[in-house]
Amino acid sequence: MGVVSYYFSSGDILYEYPTHCNSYRTECEMNDLEEKVVAGNDQIVVAITPKYTTDWYIKWIASVFILTSIAFRAADGYIIWDLAFGTLGVIGWLVVSILWRDRALILLNGVSLMMLIVGILNHV
Repeated sequence: MGVVSYYFSSGDILYEYPTHCNSYRTECEMNDLEEKVVAGNDQIVVAITPKYTTDWYIKWIASVFILTSIAFRAADGYIIWDLAFGTLGVIGWLVVSILWRDRALILLNGVSLMMLIVGILNHV
């Protein structure tokens, strides 16, 4: 389930509703939206945030792992923990980027994973 938010180009929220779909609006929802559109504000931005999907859980868990990795890096002296948590986080984000078919994220996380594996091999 996600939340679809419609914003005026100025950033003011126009309309927000929960939805079971991630990218399509029904005729009923469009009629409700049309009633709320104010004359002269024809530029509307649609923001869709799917929640509680598999990729949503993976990206948040992976983000926590990466933040934990950074905390170990800042603490100094815990390099193996930094590498371990960083690797888990990057693997999570690599999975998400593959699910999203986002080539830039695949490249970023694939290269990061290789570098982290080299770092682990150098410290084992």
